[in-house]
Amino acid sequence: MRKRREPRRTYLAKNIVSTFPSDTSYSSIALALGVEHSTVSYWCAKDAWINAYLADRYACKLGMHPSEIWTDWFSITEDCLV
Repeated sequence: MRKRREPRRTYLAKNIVSTFPSDTSYSSIALALGVEHSTVSYWCAKDAWINAYLADRYACKLGMHPSEIWTDWFSITEDCLV
C-alpha cells in the first residue's frame, strides 16, 4: 500500500516583497533574499506561490517568522485533517 502524500502548503510570494518599503528596488529585495532580480520580478508579475520551506527560509533571512508575513501560517486546512 502506498503511503499518502501530505498536501503541500504554499504561500503567495508577493507577501515577502510587501515587507519592504514600496520604493525598494527589485534588485535590493533580491540581494536581501539571496535570489535573482528576475525571481522577484516574476513573483510580483505572476502572483507566484512558494512552498513552506522557501517561505520560512526567506522570512528568516529578514529576521522574521513566516507567520509575521503570512497570517495563515498556522492555520489548519481540511486537507491536513484527512
